[in-house]
Amino acid sequence: MALTITERDKALLMIFGGVVIAGLTYYYGYYGLNEKTKVIEDENVTLSNQVQLLTTVSANKDTYVNDTDRYILNTNKIMAGYPSLVTTADKIMYTELLTNILVPTYTYEAVLNEPVAMDIMVPEREDQLSGAGADVTGLIALNQYESDGTIPDVTGLMFYDSVEVMTFDTTYNGLKQIILNVVNNEDFKNVTELNVSYDSSTGRLSGDMTIDYYYLEGTDKEYTFPSPGLINHGTDNIFGDVTDIQSSGQ
Repeated sequence: MALTITERDKALLMIFGGVVIAGLTYYYGYYGLNEKTKVIEDENVTLSNQVQLLTTVSANKDTYVNDTDRYILNTNKIMAGYPSLVTTADKIMYTELLTNILVPTYTYEAVLNEPVAMDIMVPEREDQLSGAGADVTGLIALNQYESDGTIPDVTGLMFYDSVEVMTFDTTYNGLKQIILNVVNNEDFKNVTELNVSYDSSTGRLSGDMTIDYYYLEGTDKEYTFPSPGLINHGTDNIFGDVTDIQSSGQ
């Protein structure tokens, strides 16, 4: 029996084939092109954000350089204010110095505490390029500034607080000068506690103050043992002369 296809069947087949061709054309043509277009648009958005970010960074170059210079200056200035070590001898000599600020002033150490170590907290910097993408950050990494040693490295430093409780007997002006000397001293110190009583019969002030001595361990600053100025040289005579080393140039 021969298979015959009517004109109607041919028309239906042609319509079906046209629908299939149209569907394939849409899926592999328009739809695929639309997906590629979306990917390109997303990449354009990312690249536009990167361009905007880099433009902002470039425009603020002078500000970043000035901020870095100011950071270096301030950090070095702060670090210069801390000695590399504070010993009991340093405290004794400084107490003696305070005694001679305004005569008659009497001071002595009541308590000398062991230094307490404190970690230095370095704040995390804001990474403005964190969202710039691997291509941009990689390019920046290849061309970034390499430190020449002028930027201080504080990661290896240890901060110490050494406390002294000093008693005193002085006048109002004497106490004022003592406090001013502590807070304005070239080596950072601080008066963290002060107890004062007034003697109405003499007009003098007496009490105690807590002085915190600070120092940084791990810097390249060398420790210099304090010189008392006058030292007793041993001789055959146990009452040998006292020689002023500083004035003799030895």
